[in-house]
Amino acid sequence: MGRIFRALLVLLSISAAFSAEPKWIHVPSADFEIFSSAGESDTRRVLQHFERVRSFFEQTVKGGVKQQAEPVRIVLFGSKKEYEQYRPNDFAIAYYTQIAGRDYIVLSSASEDVFPVAVHEYVHLVVQHSGLNLPPWLNEGLAELYSTLKPEGDKILIGSLIPGRMYEISQQKWAPLAAIVAADRESPYYNEKNKAGSLYNEGWALTHMLQLSVEYSPRFAPLLLQISRGVPSQTAIESVYGKPLSTVEKELRSYLGRSTFSGRVIPARLQDGPKAAVEPADAFDVKLTLVDLNNRPGKEAETRQKLNELASEYPKRPEPQSAIGYLEWRTGEQEQAVKAFAAAFELGGRNP
Repeated sequence: MGRIFRALLVLLSISAAFSAEPKWIHVPSADFEIFSSAGESDTRRVLQHFERVRSFFEQTVKGGVKQQAEPVRIVLFGSKKEYEQYRPNDFAIAYYTQIAGRDYIVLSSASEDVFPVAVHEYVHLVVQHSGLNLPPWLNEGLAELYSTLKPEGDKILIGSLIPGRMYEISQQKWAPLAAIVAADRESPYYNEKNKAGSLYNEGWALTHMLQLSVEYSPRFAPLLLQISRGVPSQTAIESVYGKPLSTVEKELRSYLGRSTFSGRVIPARLQDGPKAAVEPADAFDVKLTLVDLNNRPGKEAETRQKLNELASEYPKRPEPQSAIGYLEWRTGEQEQAVKAFAAAFELGGRNP
């Protein structure tokens, strides 16, 4: 009896180990493809959100939204635990990135408030493909501003206040605006949990005032142009508005204390894409996607090893060689990059 009981325990433990493995599905459309370990209904809902967001920017961005030749790859994790090892820092619940010539938007879960997160990350894609070189405060500020978009018939309202950000601004110590607008992607204000809140909160508030307030909005376009050309933010703000940043900071704090705020109504209508098919995800595509998400500065050796293993496991697929080429190119190994790209081309890879 004891032997049978132990055998059952072993079988149960093996079964639990296999059931713990995420089940990945693939949901493609013309502009997106989702690899998801969440359920089918959640995945369809997320795709619908992105189709609607894309339709808004297609109608409002001059010349339409530019993307890579391949669809935007959205990775949707079924739980935050699965997402943990792929997050870029200890506070991001989602992020946009480009890896090996492909656009990725990564979501930690399909929570109820995923729509504003979808908008936020898609704004980063729009900015990237528009050729705008924006500092973190403005890049994140624009993403947060547009994350509030709300359909009103055949119009879209943007600029609603974000209660969480307003609360945090009222509770946290105010960081000097000069430090916020000077922060780059290596700054603690962008990377450290106890400081990044100031950049996101004040960056959103400043962007809201500069783009939507009666006093500042008429000069926002020239400011955006100067900053995107590489003029430091403080220099650009002081030049465009003809006042020191310290005055802008005082006016921002006064702005946040107002009882009324301006939004903007844009003629547009959110549109759903066609219903997409759901299919089991190909094992190779899932493996390559997860290797891509780990392909970050500081993990080059680990990524190179995993890509070489993938190339050995799937010797007829060009994508691992292409990814190796991008990795070598990024680390300055030009000769190795050319060899890897040539190998990808020989295998049929035609990534532009």
